[in-house]
Amino acid sequence: RRSGKHRCRDGPSRACVFPGCQRHCICFLSVFTRGLVPESLRMAQSHGSCSTTREEATSKWSDVIKNSKQIATEPIRTYLLNTVKRALNKDGLIRRYTFGRKDPNKRNRTILMVGETGTGKSALINMMVNYMLGVEWEDKIRFEIIPDEGKNPKTSLTTVYEIFGLEELSVPFSLTVIDTPGYGDTTVKDDIIAQNLYRLLESFDIVELDAVCLVVKASAYHLTPFQKKIFDSILSLFGKNMEKNIMTLITFSDWTSPSNALEAVIESGVPFPKDDIDEPVHFLFNNCPLNDYQNKYEKSFKHHWDNGTESMREFFQTLDRMETQSLRMTENVLKDRRRLETCIQSLDEQIKVGHMKQKALEDKQKTLEKHKEDMRKNNNFTYKYNVVIMKKVKIKSKATCCTVCEVNCHYPGCWWVKDLQWCSVMENNKCTVCPRKCSYTDHKKAMKYMR
Repeated sequence: RRSGKHRCRDGPSRACVFPGCQRHCICFLSVFTRGLVPESLRMAQSHGSCSTTREEATSKWSDVIKNSKQIATEPIRTYLLNTVKRALNKDGLIRRYTFGRKDPNKRNRTILMVGETGTGKSALINMMVNYMLGVEWEDKIRFEIIPDEGKNPKTSLTTVYEIFGLEELSVPFSLTVIDTPGYGDTTVKDDIIAQNLYRLLESFDIVELDAVCLVVKASAYHLTPFQKKIFDSILSLFGKNMEKNIMTLITFSDWTSPSNALEAVIESGVPFPKDDIDEPVHFLFNNCPLNDYQNKYEKSFKHHWDNGTESMREFFQTLDRMETQSLRMTENVLKDRRRLETCIQSLDEQIKVGHMKQKALEDKQKTLEKHKEDMRKNNNFTYKYNVVIMKKVKIKSKATCCTVCEVNCHYPGCWWVKDLQWCSVMENNKCTVCPRKCSYTDHKKAMKYMR
């Protein structure tokens, strides 16, 4: 829409701050923000045209560009945003990229992205960033938050993207995106993903989740068994209340009815919430690559951009209306699962030791049977038999061992725990694994016991 010379975009319902504009909209150039939002965006004081030249776009984004790395010049200038990177665990399987500075007085929304490798999750996250920054098609400039990792990205990584300081440019909240590994990579096991989410909750203190977003291609005819297994596994951790917070993001869309993808979602049996026409809540995106852009196809590319912007607007509005779900119960479920897995692992080890002792006793009994006549005649004789002994062996990372029971209670142990009271196998200051259920004070980080 236009009011005078100023083009107002649809957005969450609130009045335009410019005098004389009676529309309810978001005026991109009108918003005063804090954090890393460029100072040049705060300078607009009148209704100016939203169509921008290359020089105007550069001026508008000068502060962001100054702190970003240019990664492409043609066909559209693209910049990698300056983020603070941090590994959230020792092995680097969970990492965080933060853009901007967090304002504790501003609302934050957290979403979990689930999808196979190649469905376009990374492109979607970059689209979210550009929408939150308020980038227009006419700016001929794009920003990315996800660094290029080459042809073989580490899909087993769980990555957290935090986007702060852009509140009220296009959405009234900051955003945290948990990007889970690409599930098309069958080398990634569901228990590893669950453990990484557990570590994420432990080390990053994420206590709330607003939405789980399933990313599928428009051409998908079904969800793979592996994808359903992983998605069901993650959903089970979040509880039944999370069912109403699931959204489907359909990528590589040609803007026609995504019947294939919707049918795949319905047939999967995952309890997706329905919209007004009884379809799973979904949003369409094209994922059109920028490196294919040519001036002669600008109308087509702009069509994809405008439709994608509209879908993104609807997505954020839906996200804003969703009821936040607490993950405290999820954290407890993950702890119980981890504790149970450790107990099973310890039992398996103890069963093997029991078999070894049983075998040693059977061998000893057979030997004595051979010397039964010698024993009857009270003759002296010698024999050999195997004895199960215990020793410590060096390992890469220390195990949580009980000094009383002389067993490995947790290996690999909780590497991030200094006080063993907080080890995941401890409950009410007692070990749930060792035979005597000893106190955490009877445990220490040490070499692994071997028999």
